Amino acid sequence: MRLKELRLDKNLSQDQIAKIIKTSQRSISRWESGIYEPTASALIALADFFKVSVDYLLNREDEFGNIVIQGEERSYTREENKIIEDYRKLPPHLQSIIKETIKTFTEK
Repeated sequence: MRLKELRLDKNLSQDQIAKIIKTSQRSISRWESGIYEPTASALIALADFFKVSVDYLLNREDEFGNIVIQGEERSYTREENKIIEDYRKLPPHLQSIIKETIKTFTEK
């Protein structure tokens, strides 16, 4: 989900976003970390506030409006397929940690 990215682009705190869409700061934190997912009404409120589509907010659409299909056939090695399978078995909060770790190593 692109919530954190969009929020930081506007220099807003989690608390400010929470007040705007009438939820708690804790909910925003949990959504950003992948512990929980927002309700449909919260997604719509966020998309409306940031002036993006719900698909964009959920990483299902790129910045050009192209729909990104999940599970698209790609050519991976056995090891890569195993890593993907193992990753998908993890709960969202652990997936988030892995994403941040990869981001840390690839940004250098």
